[in-house]
Amino acid sequence: DGAMKGGPFIRAPVFVLVAFVLAGLSPALHAAVIVASSVSRNDVSNAVTTAVSGDTVIIPVGSATWTAGVIISNKTIRLAGMGTNQTFITDNIPKVTPEVSLIKYYASSNALIAEIAGLHISSGTVTQEQTLGRIRVIGDSKLLRVHHNVYTNAWGTIFSAEGFLHGVFDHNRTVTMD
Repeated sequence: DGAMKGGPFIRAPVFVLVAFVLAGLSPALHAAVIVASSVSRNDVSNAVTTAVSGDTVIIPVGSATWTAGVIISNKTIRLAGMGTNQTFITDNIPKVTPEVSLIKYYASSNALIAEIAGLHISSGTVTQEQTLGRIRVIGDSKLLRVHHNVYTNAWGTIFSAEGFLHGVFDHNRTVTMD
């Protein structure tokens, strides 16, 4: 009978209030999905610039040839194409130094997953093999995942990781076409 006078009825609202306050502090609940206007390098770069940590940047269906790379820095986001049968990027970036990459990601958060997925990346007509990776991740993130990408006619290094990164490079494949 004493429990009816306030025991569980007082604790439940406090628990609910604490849950709502903690949920408000979670960056994942406030994450946005930003869809690039097209597969073009400029549209993808603009979407990445707009994103904040926790957001997902979607590269839509289509194909484009990139002549400059995209850099992700000072934020931890998910960069995702619509799938390897739908989002095609041709890497035609002049590799004048090893520093040049298609996607360079400075990943340093240990609270959010740094992720790149769902892309079909092909080599263009620029064939210098002087590169540290088409996808190059630098930092100390403990939550890195690069997955479900296809690399066609990939000369040189496909992926490189520098720093104290922990994560997985999984379900990626290379295809050689004549």
